[in-house]
Order: sequence, then structure tokens, then C-alpha cells
Amino acid sequence: MIETARERVRQSVQRDLRFEPSMDRMSRRLRPWRDAWLAAEISGIALLDYLNIGALLSLINALRLRMRPAGPLGAGDWRVPWSP
Repeated sequence: MIETARERVRQSVQRDLRFEPSMDRMSRRLRPWRDAWLAAEISGIALLDYLNIGALLSLINALRLRMRPAGPLGAGDWRVPWSP
């Protein structure tokens, strides 16, 4: 039984090693930049997201759009029944 488990693990490792070059090529096509730049890319995307949300909220405020929450969460029905 232990031998069959070891054989399965060995086959799994061989299968992973066979697909590694093709996965690496696909990864480089999707994101051709260096891995060291990954933190900067994520930070830039987060900053753009933050700025876009801020701009959207400013636009809503400038247009004086009244947004009212709706549904069970907006009505406050999300509270636990036994809470004060």
C-alpha cells in the first residue's frame, strides 16, 4: 500500500514536470514583466482602484444623487435577533 502511494506521488511529480515548460510559456505571455515588479504592479492596480472609487463618490456627491440602501441589509434586518 505504501509502495502504491509512493508510485502515485512519483507519477504526479513527473506529470507536473512535463507541464512546467508550457505553463511557464503561458505565464510569460500573460505577464511578460519581471517577477520583481509584481509588488509594484499590484500596488499600482490598488491605487487606481482607490482613485476610481474616490472619483465615482465625488461625482455622485457633485450630482447630488441620493442613494438609499435597499434590501434586507439596507433596512437593517441583518442584526442578530437577540442583540440589543
